[in-house]
Amino acid sequence: MPEPASRAASQAGGALDRLLDRLDAWVPSPAALAFAVRIWIGMMAALYLAFWLQLDSASSAAVGVAILAQPKRGQAISKAVYRLLGTILGGAVSLLFLALFGQDRVEMLVAFAAWLGLCVFVAQYLQDTRAYGAMLSGYTVAIIAVAHLDAPQTGFDAAVARLAAITLAIVVITFINDALASPSTWRALRPQLAGAHAAVQAFCREAFATGDPGVERAAALIARIAPMRADASAIAGELDDGRYRAAGARSGIAALYAMLAASRAVARARAELGR
Repeated sequence: MPEPASRAASQAGGALDRLLDRLDAWVPSPAALAFAVRIWIGMMAALYLAFWLQLDSASSAAVGVAILAQPKRGQAISKAVYRLLGTILGGAVSLLFLALFGQDRVEMLVAFAAWLGLCVFVAQYLQDTRAYGAMLSGYTVAIIAVAHLDAPQTGFDAAVARLAAITLAIVVITFINDALASPSTWRALRPQLAGAHAAVQAFCREAFATGDPGVERAAALIARIAPMRADASAIAGELDDGRYRAAGARSGIAALYAMLAASRAVARARAELGR
């Protein structure tokens, strides 16, 4: 009798564990829930302020908060800065195109295609939010200039309204992140950088001891290091000395790449000399 009872108890325990695993998959983590609450509060605040300020497109402010939603404070600030710069540049180009090619569809579309191609070309050489800003300055021309081709006199008002909505979204998301203690990027990056440094050190020791560990191992380490480049750039807006910390983090990441390349080169040279 004890064996069937113990078997039934173990089966019941296994079923309970599976049920708890499924519930864990559905229930969000506290960090994810806090992030969702912050963004919801930010969107509602932006929408309220946009109606109070009587902006032409109040919903654009709420959408702007959602677009700028990032889990860490530095990431949101970095994206907000380049979104603002991209909008200003795109708005200026839009007004220039409306002045030069007003009500001329062919010339406007050719100019827009050339500008968009230039923005895509520049974005390919940039990274992270800088590439996002380059792309934003491209399609902002479509939102302002191309959409108001038949009424170029309204282009300036459209550019001002879009810039006002984006500025309001930036102010709101920055205030919400500070007021509700959004996680800092540099606190999360520091242990990641230390772990990547330890992994690269182990790779170098193995390369010197037994030879080149192989391109697969190197590629795996590069895939681990590369995402930290975005967080390193985002540190600049978080602290008073953020730009110096960001420069140090970028230098450390570059040094990790150099260590990988140098260790593999030394391992290959030793292999060639030993033949």
